[in-house]
Amino acid sequence: MGSGHITRQALFAPRPKCQQDPYHHPVILIPGIVSTGLEVWSTSPATAVKNLKTDSPSTSDADEKAKAHLQASNRICGQKFFRKRMWGTVDNIRAFLMNRACWTRHMKLDEETGLDPPGVKLRAAQGLDAADYLFPGYWVWARIIANLASIGYDSNSMHLAAYDWRLSFRHLETRDLYFTKLRSTIELSYKHARVLAGSAVDEEVGKAVIISHSMGSSVFLHFLGWIRKEAGEAWCEKYLKGNVALNTNKGWINVAGTLLGVPKTLPAMLSGEMRDTTKMPSLVDTVFSKPERSALFRSWGGLASLIPKGGEAIWGTVEQAPDQPNGGALVRVASDVSSGNITSVTADVIDDFVTEQADTPYWATHYRNRLATTKQELKHALHSEEDWANPLRTALPKFSKPTKFTIWCVYGTHLPTERGYYYLTDKAASEEDGFGPTNLMINTSHSVPEKRIENGVQLTDGDATVPLLSLGYMCTEGWSHKRYNPSKIPVITREVLGKEPKLNGTGSGQGLLGFEFGFGLPSLETLRGSGKSGDHVDILGNYDLIETILRAVSKSETSEAAEKAEEMLNTNRIFSDIVEVSKKIKLPEGLD
Repeated sequence: MGSGHITRQALFAPRPKCQQDPYHHPVILIPGIVSTGLEVWSTSPATAVKNLKTDSPSTSDADEKAKAHLQASNRICGQKFFRKRMWGTVDNIRAFLMNRACWTRHMKLDEETGLDPPGVKLRAAQGLDAADYLFPGYWVWARIIANLASIGYDSNSMHLAAYDWRLSFRHLETRDLYFTKLRSTIELSYKHARVLAGSAVDEEVGKAVIISHSMGSSVFLHFLGWIRKEAGEAWCEKYLKGNVALNTNKGWINVAGTLLGVPKTLPAMLSGEMRDTTKMPSLVDTVFSKPERSALFRSWGGLASLIPKGGEAIWGTVEQAPDQPNGGALVRVASDVSSGNITSVTADVIDDFVTEQADTPYWATHYRNRLATTKQELKHALHSEEDWANPLRTALPKFSKPTKFTIWCVYGTHLPTERGYYYLTDKAASEEDGFGPTNLMINTSHSVPEKRIENGVQLTDGDATVPLLSLGYMCTEGWSHKRYNPSKIPVITREVLGKEPKLNGTGSGQGLLGFEFGFGLPSLETLRGSGKSGDHVDILGNYDLIETILRAVSKSETSEAAEKAEEMLNTNRIFSDIVEVSKKIKLPEGLD
């Protein structure tokens, strides 16, 4: 997709005085959930039904016939969209409006295997245009790509590691060899940079800078665990670590990372709801009903990776929480509007609650969300793929000392963000709504403004999608502990004061499929073009973030610019109360 929808002023930040490093470091971009396009690759003719008996004598034959009919139906509808996107671009909208059943069958994963349903083959788009724009005029990575290009980067030195965000992290590797490909991309870009350097090559040339956004940060954490098991700590030392003698701060730029999960995952899976749909239920449900939405969301193992991590130690008990005065329950369920009998579900039991409601889905064994309480657990986690995306169980890589590998955390704050939910389990109402046994619906009549409860949703500080606890705890406190950061890798936190986007419609920048995109239409550049937003997605066009990226990957043109870059890249900038909140969290003792 081209950039004709965006002006030059919108694409480019007030660029700092940077110059292209003649042997600059490769940049790997890892996008977040729902921001990569998904393409149809189904082409096989639907002939399976013709070969089946019409008078099936047994139940198994009947099941096979039904499966073959479904496979044929999926192939027939999918062929119309071959090489077109079921997610991303206007093709997505066209497919949804023309044949919603076909669109849903393609987007939904098999409920038993977590892979492609029969007759469906949907794959992540590849290349930089897989996530530069999601829809015409709706940029995602486009501004970062354009600014990196302005200092000399191109498709040989800048790579977007697109992936099918619906898949569980385990299935990303087993179906698509995603982590194997990511390893190869980093190794090949390292080799390419060193070949270009020629006689000027030194040990620093070619080391990659990773830029991840949203769930992409959790994906990268999983990759670090995977590569450690596959190739050992030495791999990270060779391909990622900076060099003290050469004064190079290379590393990982973690943008709005979902490090400890996202509570809004819970209502999506439990009832197909979120804050935005509670404001406009009739319109949303007419287009795509709650049962359809919840069934779709429950099939996505990638979404399940965002269930909050850390248990009550991080998110709090029923009575108290580190980040708010209303207690730390993530879900509260009452039998009716007037009932005083409320069941509170905290982070210690939220996994069991969700999997029970979702009828024990395949992904229930793919993740381990508790924090480690013994050294034995920490040691075991290094070899367990269920733990790799959980930074409270799996430590960062060990580097030989001293190290100049740096983690920069950049995220927005001061935006109302979903943190907990008030549910009703009114059987009559839910059966009318089509839920059957699930029997849950957000109590939209429950609002307490002084407690930041709005339409049954508990709000807290964050970036409008991810709460501050998940964005900032590991950056400001968690990774200061040896158990999680044995090499004392420097972590710099740079917060962005949020600026909630205004929409020509309803919603607050989230959306129908729930996590990052809005219902309203942007008013050209006035909506997302200021370069100052800290919103979960809009931060990818934030000037401060872009300047941080450019300074981290390039050289400064003047000594004055070099001093400013050094100060920026090594100075925390915090507007929220994340430091005070983090100090209230008590980790198990004796593990450092």
